[in-house]
Amino acid sequence: MLRDARPDGLTDGERRELRLLFNELAMLARARPGAARVFPPLPSARKA
Repeated sequence: MLRDARPDGLTDGERRELRLLFNELAMLARARPGAARVFPPLPSARKA
């Protein structure tokens, strides 16, 4: 599906989501091999 997508056929929201995806993939690509954590820790949720 992604390979068939054309930039001119995407909405602004879809282009934003693709940018975020590629930013995350770039973060993974830059990670050191064997790194314990690649992504920053998630914020903890408050219990209601």
